[in-house]
Amino acid sequence: MARELMAEKKWNQVSEHWPSSWMDAMGEAMFQCSGTTITHANSLGRLTLGLKKKFKPFDFLSSKRLLWTKADRAFFDLRWAGLKSSQPGHFRIELDVTHTDGQVFHAKLRFSRAPDDTVLLQITDITEQRFRQSALLEREAHYRKLTALAQEGIATVKDGVITDANARFVSLVGVQRPDEIIGDTIESLQFKKLGNLAPYPGSGVVERAEMHFKNRLGQGLHMDVGRGQLDNGSEVWMLYDITDNKATQFDLIQARERFKLLIESAPIGIVIQQDDGIRFANPAAEELLISDDSGVEDIEGCDLANLVDDQSTEVVRERTALTREGNTPPELQVEIGRPSDKRLVNLAWRLSIYNGSPAVQISLVDVTAQSELLSERVRAQVAEESNLQLVEEVVRHERTQIKLQETGARLKSIFESGDDLFIWTLLSDGAVTASNHNFNSWLQTAGANNKSVTWDELLTLASKSNGFDVADRFVRACLGHPQRFELCLKKSGSSQWLQVFLNPISSAEPDSKKQAEISCIAYDITERKRIDRQIRGTLKEKEILLQEVHHRVKNNLQIISSILSLQKGFLDDSQSKEALTEIQGRVNTMSIIHETLYRHTDVSNISFPEYITRISTNIIQSYSTQTRVKLETNLQTALAPLDQAIPCGLIINEWVSNAMKHAFVGREEGKITITLSTESTDKESNELVTIAVEDDGVGLSKDFDSSSEDSLGLYLVQALTEQLDAEQGFESGDGTRFWFRFRRDKS
Repeated sequence: MARELMAEKKWNQVSEHWPSSWMDAMGEAMFQCSGTTITHANSLGRLTLGLKKKFKPFDFLSSKRLLWTKADRAFFDLRWAGLKSSQPGHFRIELDVTHTDGQVFHAKLRFSRAPDDTVLLQITDITEQRFRQSALLEREAHYRKLTALAQEGIATVKDGVITDANARFVSLVGVQRPDEIIGDTIESLQFKKLGNLAPYPGSGVVERAEMHFKNRLGQGLHMDVGRGQLDNGSEVWMLYDITDNKATQFDLIQARERFKLLIESAPIGIVIQQDDGIRFANPAAEELLISDDSGVEDIEGCDLANLVDDQSTEVVRERTALTREGNTPPELQVEIGRPSDKRLVNLAWRLSIYNGSPAVQISLVDVTAQSELLSERVRAQVAEESNLQLVEEVVRHERTQIKLQETGARLKSIFESGDDLFIWTLLSDGAVTASNHNFNSWLQTAGANNKSVTWDELLTLASKSNGFDVADRFVRACLGHPQRFELCLKKSGSSQWLQVFLNPISSAEPDSKKQAEISCIAYDITERKRIDRQIRGTLKEKEILLQEVHHRVKNNLQIISSILSLQKGFLDDSQSKEALTEIQGRVNTMSIIHETLYRHTDVSNISFPEYITRISTNIIQSYSTQTRVKLETNLQTALAPLDQAIPCGLIINEWVSNAMKHAFVGREEGKITITLSTESTDKESNELVTIAVEDDGVGLSKDFDSSSEDSLGLYLVQALTEQLDAEQGFESGDGTRFWFRFRRDKS
């Protein structure tokens, strides 16, 4: 007390040199000190500490207004208290400061010594500044995490030089580490521009193009390259590998061209009709429907029913309507053309799609030649009646033979098409009755060391390579059961994969003594199998990498939890220790998620019941109280993705922690019950998830209002329920029950 009175007396002596008006004009909280005693404060300083207009001098080292830790006090004694009063200087330190109302805020203190040995103390509230710095660092870490996990290759370029790159960009370039390309120019990658692409709307990409380049491993890659601009003048290059997409696109184009060629060269007429009008006809159909004698020049837009004989018009129209409704009407024979050149055509209907809309596909088979052949048999029986009729029949027969030869040539063209297509017909005794050139060449190289084999020898080799009786599949097909299977053949140290289709051939004239015959079609799918194995290997590698990421995140969170535990050991204030305990619980909650993910094969979902039980058990064990708390659960089986599991886990952490702190005061035993239920909604694809935490404690006060409570935990619960787009509520009576409910997609 005597020291403070001496300080006040000294202040009165020098106050005429430091007028109050000057200190009040300062834009900061200013205090004048004598030694370690604060003797005077300006208006902003009194407001900052909540001091009265007239206050008694106090020692800022022993006062509870400035919260000095041992480390802070040692630093102060070393850097400031040890200076002689005649030595001018400055000293800065950051401390927690207490307001009169008990509120603690973080502040920066600046000590300055005047020539008259008076010390000026400036206190600046930096709570908001530290919060912003923390948010900025968290945002930067989040950005780097997203960049590291991105599927696209991302690099920043400054003045044409690569300054940073993520793991995917490094992999695409064909190097092991980022420092192998950082510092190189972007031109050194030698991108070859193939064409411009439209930027994605709202993405920030200002330029996008399709490019090709050869990486440092010698691999040629097709890239979708996007370029964006940052505020600091740097560019962001984003590379997406579309090599597989280009290969798939090429295969689709090739398949479409082969199908188009097959349709165009088919000897059977094919017509597509939509809205009572023909929209497509192949050359064979045009040949049947358009002729000099038919009077039809263009069939597009015409109704096929109007191009047949009058007796069949209504029947064709009715069967076309039935097909459009999803039925399969029987085939029909009609006459097409004028009486001078009539053609007998067999029509068959089926439902199809043309230009993305439902359509009716009608197959037209010219059976005039077959009809003429039947007529020829009848005419042969009465050939003696007239030589003239015989000559006419011979001429017609020659015409029929020519048409049959033309039809046979077209069928042979289809039979021999395709480099990887093997076609043959087979009798039940194993005799090959017909085959295309590819099948014959294949038999000559299918054996060991590319030697020629017979069909029976090939069946024996195939059964050994595939582990099942291949010949049995052909026997089943001969009995009338179509077969479809994949076949692997070993030859010359390599494997050839085939997809085989076997279908019985029905005979127009059944004969019990005639052997059954089947058609055999095989496609070479070796390359597709290789690509499939490569894709599966790549997916497995990515899955392992993702598990490693979750493992490292879990380890980092455990380190943070350990640091918080160590920090509590240096604190004397119980309120600060309690705050660190709550933070440690939240960190452990997130750590459990990542530990669960990397311990299971499914790295995108975790088991809700297992996760909730581990969180609740850890929280109850972490609170050392006199109450024995029992945990009961009623949890339905459900999976949760990461973006749902973290908010739910943090909400449960807050409610169970609140129950442990407040619900069982003065009791020997207590119980906490957690329930999880799911129910279907009015939409089949959605479900409603409800989670509740209930205790049998003292309950909440009657005037409790969650929206007005000044608590970080309640603020987090509110923010997390908004993130889930959930509703929440509580009930209090003989205990307290908190619940929240949200909708989610069942998938």
